[in-house]
Amino acid sequence: MLSKTKQWKFNKENALSDLNITSSHFDKICSELLARCYTLLVPEGGINLLTFLNTSRAWLPHFYKETSRQLKQLDKTSRIDAQVFLKQFITLYIDSIPVMFRNNAVYEKAARKYLLLSASDTKKEDELYIAYTKIWLEINVLFAAGTIKNKGNAIGRKLERLKPDFRNISDELIYQWYWTLIYLKQSVEDNPAVAQLAETALKTKYKNPSTTLRLQMKYAEALYFTSRFEESFFAFSAIMNKYERAEIPNIGYFTTRYLQVCLITGNFAIVKSELEQMKQDAESRFIAQVTPRDIMTFIKYYILAGEYEVAYEFIRLGFIKNPKAKYLQYEIELRNLETAYFYLSGNIPQALEMCERHLRYLRTKGFGIKKSPYSFYFALVKAYAKKRHTKETLSENEDAMMKVFLRGTNAVYGRMLQKIAAY
Repeated sequence: MLSKTKQWKFNKENALSDLNITSSHFDKICSELLARCYTLLVPEGGINLLTFLNTSRAWLPHFYKETSRQLKQLDKTSRIDAQVFLKQFITLYIDSIPVMFRNNAVYEKAARKYLLLSASDTKKEDELYIAYTKIWLEINVLFAAGTIKNKGNAIGRKLERLKPDFRNISDELIYQWYWTLIYLKQSVEDNPAVAQLAETALKTKYKNPSTTLRLQMKYAEALYFTSRFEESFFAFSAIMNKYERAEIPNIGYFTTRYLQVCLITGNFAIVKSELEQMKQDAESRFIAQVTPRDIMTFIKYYILAGEYEVAYEFIRLGFIKNPKAKYLQYEIELRNLETAYFYLSGNIPQALEMCERHLRYLRTKGFGIKKSPYSFYFALVKAYAKKRHTKETLSENEDAMMKVFLRGTNAVYGRMLQKIAAY
Protein backbone atom coordinates (compact mmCIF):
# COMPACT_ATOMS: atom_id res chain seq x y z
CA MET A 1 0.00 0.00 0.00
CA LEU A 2 2.69 2.50 0.96
CA SER A 3 4.71 1.84 -2.18
CA LYS A 4 1.57 2.34 -4.30
CA THR A 5 0.67 5.63 -2.66
CA LYS A 6 4.17 7.00 -3.25
CA GLN A 7 3.61 6.41 -6.96
CA TRP A 8 0.10 7.95 -6.81
CA LYS A 9 -1.24 4.69 -8.27
CA PHE A 10 -3.14 3.34 -5.31
CA ASN A 11 -6.73 2.33 -6.06
CA LYS A 12 -8.87 1.14 -3.18
CA GLU A 13 -11.32 -0.82 -5.33
CA ASN A 14 -8.48 -2.80 -6.92
CA ALA A 15 -7.03 -3.48 -3.47
CA LEU A 16 -10.37 -4.81 -2.20
CA SER A 17 -10.61 -7.13 -5.18
CA ASP A 18 -7.01 -8.35 -4.90
CA LEU A 19 -7.30 -8.98 -1.16
CA ASN A 20 -10.87 -10.29 -1.35
CA ILE A 21 -12.02 -8.26 1.65
CA THR A 22 -14.81 -5.76 2.33
CA SER A 23 -14.35 -2.00 2.44
CA SER A 24 -15.07 -1.90 6.20
CA HIS A 25 -12.47 -4.64 6.81
CA PHE A 26 -9.94 -2.71 4.72
CA ASP A 27 -10.65 0.52 6.65
CA LYS A 28 -10.19 -1.34 9.94
CA ILE A 29 -6.80 -2.62 8.77
CA CYS A 30 -5.77 0.94 7.85
CA SER A 31 -6.93 2.25 11.23
CA GLU A 32 -4.96 -0.44 13.03
CA LEU A 33 -1.86 0.30 10.95
CA LEU A 34 -2.22 4.04 11.62
CA ALA A 35 -2.62 3.42 15.36
CA ARG A 36 0.57 1.35 15.39
CA CYS A 37 2.40 4.11 13.51
CA TYR A 38 1.22 6.61 16.14
CA THR A 39 2.48 4.33 18.92
CA LEU A 40 5.85 4.05 17.21
CA LEU A 41 6.21 7.79 16.52
CA VAL A 42 4.64 9.20 19.72
CA PRO A 43 4.55 6.41 22.34
CA GLU A 44 3.11 8.69 25.05
CA GLY A 45 0.01 9.45 22.93
CA GLY A 46 -2.57 11.91 24.28
CA ILE A 47 -1.94 15.62 23.79
CA ASN A 48 1.62 14.87 22.60
CA LEU A 49 0.22 12.92 19.68
CA LEU A 50 -2.17 15.75 18.80
CA THR A 51 0.69 18.23 18.99
CA PHE A 52 2.69 16.02 16.62
CA LEU A 53 -0.21 15.73 14.16
CA ASN A 54 -0.58 19.51 14.21
CA THR A 55 2.97 20.05 12.92
CA SER A 56 1.85 19.51 9.32
CA ARG A 57 -1.21 21.03 7.65
CA ALA A 58 -1.42 17.90 5.49
CA TRP A 59 -2.05 15.86 8.65
CA LEU A 60 -4.97 17.95 9.94
CA PRO A 61 -7.60 15.37 8.91
CA HIS A 62 -5.72 12.89 11.14
CA PHE A 63 -5.50 15.54 13.86
CA TYR A 64 -9.27 16.03 13.92
CA LYS A 65 -10.03 12.31 13.70
CA GLU A 66 -7.62 11.53 16.53
CA THR A 67 -9.08 14.39 18.58
CA SER A 68 -12.57 12.89 18.23
CA ARG A 69 -11.24 9.50 19.29
CA GLN A 70 -9.49 10.94 22.35
CA LEU A 71 -12.54 12.99 23.36
CA LYS A 72 -14.61 9.80 23.40
CA GLN A 73 -11.98 8.09 25.56
CA LEU A 74 -12.24 10.77 28.26
CA ASP A 75 -15.18 8.97 29.84
CA LYS A 76 -12.67 6.34 31.00
CA THR A 77 -10.36 8.82 32.75
CA SER A 78 -10.66 10.76 36.00
CA ARG A 79 -12.41 14.13 36.04
CA ILE A 80 -9.19 16.00 36.86
CA ASP A 81 -7.14 14.25 34.16
CA ALA A 82 -9.91 14.84 31.63
CA GLN A 83 -10.04 18.58 32.42
CA VAL A 84 -6.25 18.85 32.18
CA PHE A 85 -6.36 17.22 28.75
CA LEU A 86 -9.22 19.44 27.55
CA LYS A 87 -7.43 22.61 28.63
CA GLN A 88 -4.27 21.45 26.85
CA PHE A 89 -6.30 20.72 23.73
CA ILE A 90 -8.05 24.11 23.76
CA THR A 91 -4.69 25.88 24.15
CA LEU A 92 -3.23 23.86 21.27
CA TYR A 93 -6.27 24.58 19.10
CA ILE A 94 -6.20 28.34 19.73
CA ASP A 95 -2.42 28.75 19.49
CA SER A 96 -1.56 26.55 16.55
CA ILE A 97 -4.37 26.17 14.04
CA PRO A 98 -4.86 29.04 11.56
CA VAL A 99 -8.42 30.30 11.17
CA MET A 100 -8.84 28.80 7.70
CA PHE A 101 -8.15 25.29 9.05
CA ARG A 102 -10.34 25.48 12.14
CA ASN A 103 -13.21 23.13 12.88
CA ASN A 104 -15.01 25.00 15.63
CA ALA A 105 -17.46 22.14 16.18
CA VAL A 106 -14.53 20.21 17.68
CA TYR A 107 -13.65 23.16 19.93
CA GLU A 108 -17.29 23.53 21.05
CA LYS A 109 -17.43 19.83 21.93
CA ALA A 110 -14.24 20.14 24.01
CA ALA A 111 -15.53 23.31 25.72
CA ARG A 112 -18.85 21.64 26.66
CA LYS A 113 -17.05 18.60 28.06
CA TYR A 114 -14.75 20.86 30.06
CA LEU A 115 -17.68 22.66 31.71
CA LEU A 116 -19.57 19.42 32.35
CA LEU A 117 -16.56 18.15 34.30
CA SER A 118 -16.29 21.34 36.34
CA ALA A 119 -16.37 20.96 40.13
CA SER A 120 -18.56 23.25 42.23
CA ASP A 121 -15.58 25.11 43.74
CA THR A 122 -14.00 25.84 40.34
CA LYS A 123 -17.14 26.33 38.26
CA LYS A 124 -16.93 30.13 38.15
CA GLU A 125 -13.29 30.10 37.06
CA ASP A 126 -13.93 27.36 34.50
CA GLU A 127 -16.81 29.33 32.98
CA LEU A 128 -14.62 32.43 32.77
CA TYR A 129 -11.83 30.44 31.12
CA ILE A 130 -14.13 29.11 28.41
CA ALA A 131 -15.69 32.57 27.94
CA TYR A 132 -12.24 34.08 27.36
CA THR A 133 -11.28 31.40 24.82
CA LYS A 134 -14.53 31.95 22.91
CA ILE A 135 -13.89 35.68 22.79
CA TRP A 136 -10.33 35.01 21.62
CA LEU A 137 -11.65 32.89 18.74
CA GLU A 138 -14.25 35.54 17.90
CA ILE A 139 -11.52 38.19 17.68
CA ASN A 140 -9.43 35.86 15.53
CA VAL A 141 -12.21 35.32 12.99
CA LEU A 142 -13.07 39.04 12.80
CA PHE A 143 -9.40 39.94 12.42
CA ALA A 144 -8.98 37.43 9.60
CA ALA A 145 -12.01 38.93 7.83
CA GLY A 146 -10.70 42.48 8.30
CA THR A 147 -13.78 43.56 10.30
CA ILE A 148 -12.43 43.60 13.86
CA LYS A 149 -12.28 47.39 14.13
CA ASN A 150 -16.05 47.59 13.64
CA LYS A 151 -16.65 45.20 16.56
CA GLY A 152 -13.66 46.01 18.78
CA ASN A 153 -15.46 48.34 21.19
CA ALA A 154 -18.32 45.87 21.73
CA ILE A 155 -15.88 43.05 22.44
CA GLY A 156 -13.91 45.32 24.77
CA ARG A 157 -17.06 46.04 26.79
CA LYS A 158 -17.81 42.31 26.93
CA LEU A 159 -14.32 41.61 28.28
CA GLU A 160 -14.60 44.40 30.84
CA ARG A 161 -17.81 42.83 32.16
CA LEU A 162 -15.95 39.52 32.50
CA LYS A 163 -12.93 40.99 34.31
CA PRO A 164 -12.25 38.88 37.42
CA ASP A 165 -11.41 40.08 40.91
CA PHE A 166 -7.63 39.74 40.84
CA ARG A 167 -7.52 39.45 44.65
CA ASN A 168 -9.60 36.28 44.64
CA ILE A 169 -8.77 34.40 41.46
CA SER A 170 -6.05 32.05 40.21
CA ASP A 171 -2.99 33.45 38.46
CA GLU A 172 -4.02 31.40 35.43
CA LEU A 173 -7.29 33.32 35.07
CA ILE A 174 -5.49 36.63 35.53
CA TYR A 175 -3.23 35.66 32.66
CA GLN A 176 -6.11 34.49 30.48
CA TRP A 177 -7.96 37.81 30.92
CA TYR A 178 -4.86 39.86 30.12
CA TRP A 179 -3.99 37.63 27.16
CA THR A 180 -7.42 38.02 25.58
CA LEU A 181 -7.46 41.80 26.13
CA ILE A 182 -3.94 42.07 24.69
CA TYR A 183 -5.08 40.20 21.60
CA LEU A 184 -8.06 42.54 21.18
CA LYS A 185 -5.89 45.66 21.48
CA GLN A 186 -3.39 44.18 19.06
CA SER A 187 -6.13 43.38 16.54
CA VAL A 188 -7.49 46.95 16.56
CA GLU A 189 -3.89 48.28 16.34
CA ASP A 190 -3.87 50.01 19.71
CA ASN A 191 -0.17 49.28 19.95
CA PRO A 192 0.75 51.40 23.02
CA ALA A 193 -1.98 49.57 24.97
CA VAL A 194 -0.49 46.21 23.94
CA ALA A 195 2.92 47.14 25.34
CA GLN A 196 1.43 48.54 28.54
CA LEU A 197 -0.82 45.52 29.14
CA ALA A 198 2.02 43.03 28.51
CA GLU A 199 4.26 44.93 30.92
CA THR A 200 1.51 45.08 33.56
CA ALA A 201 0.64 41.39 33.13
CA LEU A 202 4.29 40.47 33.78
CA LYS A 203 4.05 41.96 37.29
CA THR A 204 1.96 38.96 38.39
CA LYS A 205 3.93 35.92 39.54
CA TYR A 206 2.78 32.91 37.52
CA LYS A 207 3.21 29.33 38.67
CA ASN A 208 3.66 28.09 35.11
CA PRO A 209 7.03 29.27 33.66
CA SER A 210 5.66 29.06 30.10
CA THR A 211 3.06 31.70 30.99
CA THR A 212 5.78 34.18 31.94
CA LEU A 213 7.74 33.24 28.83
CA ARG A 214 4.71 33.81 26.61
CA LEU A 215 4.16 37.27 28.10
CA GLN A 216 7.84 38.13 27.66
CA MET A 217 7.57 37.22 23.98
CA LYS A 218 4.41 39.29 23.71
CA TYR A 219 6.22 42.25 25.27
CA ALA A 220 9.05 41.88 22.73
CA GLU A 221 6.41 41.86 20.01
CA ALA A 222 4.77 44.95 21.52
CA LEU A 223 8.09 46.80 21.25
CA TYR A 224 7.98 45.95 17.55
CA PHE A 225 4.42 47.28 17.29
CA THR A 226 5.48 50.58 18.84
CA SER A 227 8.43 50.97 16.43
CA ARG A 228 11.10 50.29 19.04
CA PHE A 229 12.72 47.93 16.56
CA GLU A 230 16.22 47.58 18.02
CA GLU A 231 14.81 47.01 21.53
CA SER A 232 12.43 44.44 20.11
CA PHE A 233 15.24 42.66 18.26
CA PHE A 234 17.34 42.34 21.42
CA ALA A 235 14.34 41.29 23.54
CA PHE A 236 13.40 38.57 21.05
CA SER A 237 17.00 37.45 20.58
CA ALA A 238 17.56 37.12 24.33
CA ILE A 239 14.70 34.62 24.55
CA MET A 240 15.35 32.79 21.26
CA ASN A 241 19.03 32.30 22.16
CA LYS A 242 18.36 31.21 25.74
CA TYR A 243 15.60 28.62 25.33
CA GLU A 244 15.06 25.58 23.19
CA ARG A 245 12.38 26.23 20.58
CA ALA A 246 10.16 23.52 22.05
CA GLU A 247 10.10 25.43 25.36
CA ILE A 248 8.71 28.62 23.81
CA PRO A 249 4.89 28.69 23.62
CA ASN A 250 3.37 29.34 20.19
CA ILE A 251 6.84 29.33 18.69
CA GLY A 252 5.61 29.44 15.07
CA TYR A 253 3.76 32.70 15.58
CA PHE A 254 6.53 34.39 17.57
CA THR A 255 9.20 33.23 15.13
CA THR A 256 7.30 35.02 12.37
CA ARG A 257 7.27 38.24 14.43
CA TYR A 258 10.94 37.87 15.28
CA LEU A 259 11.86 37.42 11.62
CA GLN A 260 9.86 40.53 10.68
CA VAL A 261 11.91 42.51 13.19
CA CYS A 262 15.10 40.98 11.77
CA LEU A 263 14.11 42.10 8.26
CA ILE A 264 13.38 45.63 9.49
CA THR A 265 16.66 45.88 11.41
CA GLY A 266 18.69 44.37 8.56
CA ASN A 267 19.60 41.11 10.30
CA PHE A 268 19.16 39.11 7.11
CA ALA A 269 21.57 36.31 8.07
CA ILE A 270 19.28 35.28 10.96
CA VAL A 271 16.25 35.22 8.65
CA LYS A 272 18.09 33.15 6.05
CA SER A 273 19.21 30.64 8.67
CA GLU A 274 15.69 30.31 10.12
CA LEU A 275 14.07 29.81 6.72
CA GLU A 276 16.64 27.23 5.64
CA GLN A 277 16.06 25.35 8.90
CA MET A 278 12.31 25.44 8.26
CA LYS A 279 12.82 23.86 4.84
CA GLN A 280 15.23 21.29 6.23
CA ASP A 281 12.87 20.26 9.02
CA ALA A 282 9.96 19.75 6.61
CA GLU A 283 12.06 17.87 4.02
CA SER A 284 9.86 16.61 1.16
CA ARG A 285 6.70 17.75 2.97
CA PHE A 286 7.64 21.42 2.76
CA ILE A 287 5.19 22.49 0.02
CA ALA A 288 2.27 20.67 1.64
CA GLN A 289 3.20 21.81 5.12
CA VAL A 290 4.21 25.46 4.74
CA THR A 291 1.52 27.89 5.93
CA PRO A 292 0.47 31.17 4.27
CA ARG A 293 1.96 33.00 7.26
CA ASP A 294 5.39 31.46 6.65
CA ILE A 295 5.10 31.95 2.89
CA MET A 296 4.80 35.72 3.47
CA THR A 297 8.07 35.68 5.42
CA PHE A 298 9.84 33.76 2.65
CA ILE A 299 8.62 36.24 0.02
CA LYS A 300 9.62 39.32 2.05
CA TYR A 301 13.08 37.92 2.68
CA TYR A 302 13.73 36.98 -0.95
CA ILE A 303 12.51 40.35 -2.26
CA LEU A 304 14.57 42.34 0.25
CA ALA A 305 17.57 40.07 -0.43
CA GLY A 306 17.18 40.66 -4.19
CA GLU A 307 16.35 37.03 -5.06
CA TYR A 308 13.31 37.98 -7.10
CA GLU A 309 12.61 34.80 -9.06
CA VAL A 310 12.66 32.67 -5.92
CA ALA A 311 10.31 35.23 -4.36
CA TYR A 312 7.93 34.85 -7.30
CA GLU A 313 7.77 31.07 -6.82
CA PHE A 314 6.57 31.68 -3.28
CA ILE A 315 4.12 34.37 -4.43
CA ARG A 316 2.45 31.83 -6.70
CA LEU A 317 2.41 29.29 -3.88
CA GLY A 318 0.86 31.92 -1.60
CA PHE A 319 -2.09 32.45 -3.94
CA ILE A 320 -2.60 28.67 -4.14
CA LYS A 321 -2.59 28.40 -0.33
CA ASN A 322 -5.11 31.25 0.03
CA PRO A 323 -7.84 30.21 -2.44
CA LYS A 324 -10.55 32.74 -3.31
CA ALA A 325 -8.87 35.31 -1.04
CA LYS A 326 -10.17 33.39 1.99
CA TYR A 327 -7.85 35.29 4.33
CA LEU A 328 -8.10 38.98 3.36
CA GLN A 329 -4.89 40.05 5.07
CA TYR A 330 -2.85 37.47 3.15
CA GLU A 331 -4.58 38.39 -0.12
CA ILE A 332 -3.60 42.05 0.29
CA GLU A 333 -0.04 41.14 1.31
CA LEU A 334 0.33 38.90 -1.73
CA ARG A 335 -0.82 41.75 -3.97
CA ASN A 336 1.70 44.08 -2.30
CA LEU A 337 4.50 41.59 -2.75
CA GLU A 338 3.62 40.68 -6.33
CA THR A 339 3.67 44.38 -7.24
CA ALA A 340 7.08 44.79 -5.59
CA TYR A 341 8.36 41.74 -7.47
CA PHE A 342 7.42 43.13 -10.89
CA TYR A 343 8.79 46.59 -10.09
CA LEU A 344 12.12 45.43 -8.69
CA SER A 345 12.64 42.74 -11.35
CA GLY A 346 12.37 45.46 -14.00
CA ASN A 347 8.79 45.18 -15.25
CA ILE A 348 7.61 48.57 -14.00
CA PRO A 349 4.66 48.90 -16.47
CA GLN A 350 3.22 45.62 -15.15
CA ALA A 351 3.71 46.82 -11.56
CA LEU A 352 1.85 50.08 -12.31
CA GLU A 353 -0.99 48.23 -14.02
CA MET A 354 -1.27 46.07 -10.89
CA CYS A 355 -1.36 49.18 -8.69
CA GLU A 356 -4.47 50.42 -10.51
CA ARG A 357 -6.11 46.99 -10.34
CA HIS A 358 -5.36 46.55 -6.65
CA LEU A 359 -6.55 50.05 -5.74
CA ARG A 360 -9.90 49.23 -7.37
CA TYR A 361 -10.02 45.96 -5.43
CA LEU A 362 -9.30 47.71 -2.14
CA ARG A 363 -12.06 50.26 -2.76
CA THR A 364 -14.55 47.40 -3.07
CA LYS A 365 -13.38 46.20 0.35
CA GLY A 366 -13.76 49.62 1.98
CA PHE A 367 -10.02 50.43 2.00
CA GLY A 368 -10.00 53.60 -0.08
CA ILE A 369 -7.01 55.88 -0.58
CA LYS A 370 -8.28 58.48 1.90
CA LYS A 371 -8.13 56.23 4.93
CA SER A 372 -6.25 52.98 4.41
CA PRO A 373 -2.51 52.21 4.50
CA TYR A 374 -3.35 49.27 2.23
CA SER A 375 -4.04 51.78 -0.55
CA PHE A 376 -1.14 54.06 0.49
CA TYR A 377 1.29 51.32 -0.54
CA PHE A 378 0.14 51.26 -4.17
CA ALA A 379 -0.13 55.05 -4.31
CA LEU A 380 3.51 55.29 -3.20
CA VAL A 381 4.69 52.74 -5.78
CA LYS A 382 3.04 54.91 -8.44
CA ALA A 383 4.62 58.06 -6.97
CA TYR A 384 8.13 56.56 -6.95
CA ALA A 385 7.72 55.36 -10.54
CA LYS A 386 6.60 58.82 -11.65
CA LYS A 387 9.57 60.50 -9.93
CA ARG A 388 12.07 57.83 -10.97
CA HIS A 389 13.85 59.88 -13.63
CA THR A 390 13.43 63.27 -11.98
CA LYS A 391 14.76 64.91 -8.84
CA GLU A 392 11.29 65.48 -7.46
CA THR A 393 10.66 64.59 -3.86
CA LEU A 394 7.46 63.18 -2.46
CA SER A 395 4.58 65.59 -2.03
CA GLU A 396 3.48 66.49 1.48
CA ASN A 397 0.61 64.02 1.24
CA GLU A 398 2.85 61.26 -0.13
CA ASP A 399 5.46 61.93 2.55
CA ALA A 400 2.76 61.50 5.22
CA MET A 401 1.83 58.17 3.62
CA MET A 402 5.47 57.04 3.65
CA LYS A 403 5.81 57.84 7.34
CA VAL A 404 3.09 55.25 7.98
CA PHE A 405 5.46 52.65 6.51
CA LEU A 406 8.29 53.57 8.82
CA ARG A 407 6.36 52.53 11.93
CA GLY A 408 5.22 49.31 13.58
CA THR A 409 4.06 46.32 11.58
CA ASN A 410 4.08 48.35 8.35
CA ALA A 411 7.84 48.93 8.56
CA VAL A 412 8.82 45.80 6.63
CA TYR A 413 6.86 47.24 3.70
CA GLY A 414 8.59 50.54 4.39
CA ARG A 415 11.90 48.78 3.75
CA MET A 416 10.43 47.44 0.51
CA LEU A 417 9.24 50.90 -0.56
CA GLN A 418 12.68 52.31 0.18
CA LYS A 419 14.13 49.63 -2.09
CA ILE A 420 11.61 50.62 -4.78
CA ALA A 421 12.49 54.30 -4.34
CA ALA A 422 16.18 53.51 -4.83
CA TYR A 423 15.62 51.30 -7.92
